[in-house]
Amino acid sequence: MKTHFSNLYRRIEQANLSDAYKNLQDILSEIKGNVITIGTGGSYPIASYASEVIKEKNKVMAVSMKPRDILFTHLESVEYVIMFTYSGKTPSILKAIDECKKYKHIKIVVVTREKLKKDVVLREYDTVISYKKDDTKEKSFINIAATLAPISLFLRYAMEPIETQEFLDYIIKQLNKSKEQIESISSVVDFKSILSKNNNTVEVLTGDHTYPSAYILESNLVESGIAYTVLQEKNDYCHGRSILNYKNRTSLLIYLINGEAKKQDTFLIDKYMKKFYNQILCLQSEEDKIISSFNLCVLAMYLSKKIAESVGINLSKIDYPEEIKKIYHFSGDMGQ
Repeated sequence: MKTHFSNLYRRIEQANLSDAYKNLQDILSEIKGNVITIGTGGSYPIASYASEVIKEKNKVMAVSMKPRDILFTHLESVEYVIMFTYSGKTPSILKAIDECKKYKHIKIVVVTREKLKKDVVLREYDTVISYKKDDTKEKSFINIAATLAPISLFLRYAMEPIETQEFLDYIIKQLNKSKEQIESISSVVDFKSILSKNNNTVEVLTGDHTYPSAYILESNLVESGIAYTVLQEKNDYCHGRSILNYKNRTSLLIYLINGEAKKQDTFLIDKYMKKFYNQILCLQSEEDKIISSFNLCVLAMYLSKKIAESVGINLSKIDYPEEIKKIYHFSGDMGQ
């Protein structure tokens, strides 16, 4: 795990020095209609962030989905479907490609580090964008650079016009800043004590351009087996969902804030949550909302690392039963 985090900047750098960014920029700049972004597991936060960027930059409707959602969606008004798969072989993504190919008007874009599986045939107006620059593959059960590297490509599009080196300087600055921030938090928060029992519950308060980072936390903490992780949209939380903690005592509350804390945030934390939670942790970034959303993703990744280290879990090598491999190819109604 430490090696993968040590290589995080280099892998983000390599993705941005590959041909991927120019190819992606050319496509994104042409988008004028509705867009669906698709990912699963550690790739779903990428899809979520990509949809945020496209909405803000292109001023169009863009929504993120899981692969099987495509079966239950009317696609007549969709211009692009952008899918994310690190390996190029994710079963449900390949099935989603087949489904979208039924619609001649939809342009399919697949963003991957590797090549698309050999037996997948795309149409001449579909595109595969690979951000592979060298042969150093991230072999980690929990996606680290495999999540943040493609997210960085969309951040760069959001920050245009910007020179490559200026962008990479920002990335390394933000990585270092996030590491320091999480180290500072961990010096006063005893994660080992908080998450020492079985059946830990972590609540993540989200909304307001914080969904990608919330999905990173949820994916990492659940797939590593550290804690049951419940995402709470802030308004929903105030409409009854706060009862979860009242009845069951949540181990840890993580409150995500994009931009300056609003009066409602301050009220929730100071006047309500401090009375009912033993441990509240705020992650906040106060830059432009799309840039802050990326910064929160980085913070979420480093927080996941620190929590895992505290409870003796290696995010790159998760212990799991053999049966898990057998269900990996499940794709429901999308076929086997």
